[in-house]
Amino acid sequence: MMKHKYKIILLGLLMILLLSACQKQTDPKAAAESYVDTYIYGKDNAKFNDFFEDKTSDIKKESKSAFVKELSAALELDNTYDANLSRIYESLNKKLQDVIKFKAETIENKEGKAQVDLMITGLTEWQTGDFEKEVIKDLTAQKVKITHKTTDKELSNIAKNSSLRVINKKVNEVKANKKAQKITMLLVQDPEFKEKWIVQNEDEFLKELSAKFGLN
Repeated sequence: MMKHKYKIILLGLLMILLLSACQKQTDPKAAAESYVDTYIYGKDNAKFNDFFEDKTSDIKKESKSAFVKELSAALELDNTYDANLSRIYESLNKKLQDVIKFKAETIENKEGKAQVDLMITGLTEWQTGDFEKEVIKDLTAQKVKITHKTTDKELSNIAKNSSLRVINKKVNEVKANKKAQKITMLLVQDPEFKEKWIVQNEDEFLKELSAKFGLN
């Protein structure tokens, strides 16, 4: 009877150890790298859900949609320009892939908390200058003719198309910073999914992260 009791106790302890092993926290450095790949580079990162509980079905699609929506509102464009804005987004995304880089280093990882420092070489600040002058320069280069017969609608479309060309040109011209900048990512254990992480003050962190990469 006593022997049987010990077997039950040992089995219980074994189950606890197995469950603990299954819920072992993932590597914070790898988590930070996955986070950047997903939110900044817009990659379809299959590993993201290994580190964080997914809050959206398609982060890349939502990022692109937000970019199109914000730029469309800024330039007062209707949805007929969405394809043009999508191409600008893809150009910017390619620029990110080609010129910027980052390095993650775990500074601390204990008791369900971690600190990861990211050294980021982002894009230089966009030198837009006087946007109106840039548009006029573009219109001159395009040899656009405006007469007294040109309607207000036609003028509006000419200005909008020129603005898109200027923005696309600026995206292609932007370069990487010469000096890397540091940002600290603070992670805490997800109380529900023990093996995963939650980014502390995520909204503020994501804004600062975007700024360090030159995407503000």
